[in-house]
Parts: sequence; C-alpha cells; structure tokens
Amino acid sequence: LINYWAHYGIHEDALRRFRVRSLKRYESISAEGRKFELYGSPTEPMFAYIGNGYVKIYRPHSPKIRFLYGGRMPATYCFGMEQIPAKGDMLFITGGEKDVMSLASHGFSALTFNSETANIPESIFEDLSKRFSKIIFLYDTDATGRKESELRVQQYREKYNVFKLDLPLAGSKSEKDISDFFRLG
Repeated sequence: LINYWAHYGIHEDALRRFRVRSLKRYESISAEGRKFELYGSPTEPMFAYIGNGYVKIYRPHSPKIRFLYGGRMPATYCFGMEQIPAKGDMLFITGGEKDVMSLASHGFSALTFNSETANIPESIFEDLSKRFSKIIFLYDTDATGRKESELRVQQYREKYNVFKLDLPLAGSKSEKDISDFFRLG
C-alpha cells in the first residue's frame, strides 16, 4: 500500500513522521449507537491520520465514505503543525493532509486546516505569521479552491504577508492539487 503514497513523492519516513498508518480494518460505533466495521484492501486502501485522542480515516478510492472521524476532534483541526519548523521563509496552507505530506516530502513547510473552507483562528494565523516570512495559500485548482484562496488573501493581506499560488492544472478530479502536480512530474 506504500505505492499509493509513492506516486506523490511520499515515502515511509514521511508517513511515520506525520503518524499515518495503513489499516486493514476499522471498527467503531456510529452516532446512532450502532457498531460498524470498514475494511481496507489493495484495491481500496484505508489509512489513518492519528492525532492526540482522535483519528481521521482516509479511503481514497471509496465511492461512499472517503473520510471518517473517530475520537474527540480538536476544536481546530490542523494537520502538520507539529512537523513545521519553529521559523522559516515560506509556509504553505493547503486543502488536505496528502498535500501537506507531498510538500513536506519535497522540502516545503505546510499544514492544513482540514478543508479549504475551514475558518483559521486569528490567533493561530498571527502566530504563524511571526514564524514564517510568507504564508502561501495553495488550494485546489477547482472553483472552490480558487475562490477560497482569493478570499483568504483578501481576509489577511492588510495584516500579514500572504499570497496565493494557482497551479497550472486542469481542475479535474485527477488534476487539481499539489499532490497531483508532483504525481504528474
């Protein structure tokens, strides 16, 4: 299952560093109180992003349930915060965990707040702006990603050194984010 990640330049060391595990089975209880199980396979892999007291399940090829959350999610979900350096020149804010790991595997600092439409608390943004010279929104090239990156730059540009980067990709399901950019070479 490591091959799934390797297409994006993500290798075992990055998966370990970001606490990502491959799962054969996930068992939990639904909000309605019913027990359920999900299974991973070579054709439909299942991965877990493991946080402190929670887990985010990722099933990239699932037609129904691609993401699932278990445990106690933090008030502000931020994947990659523990892995970024104390200071740096550039920080990329992306739309997803795979994008964060792709960027980190290529030598860039990155994090995500779970989606492009997520609200970033001002206190966190202020802290990040003190640690990094430039904060760059690198969202998907679909309509939502382009709109949200523009909104974030407008929201923060008066106070912080923020930019957006639009990738030269089609915006289709298989060609829309930085992970696809790396996969395509």
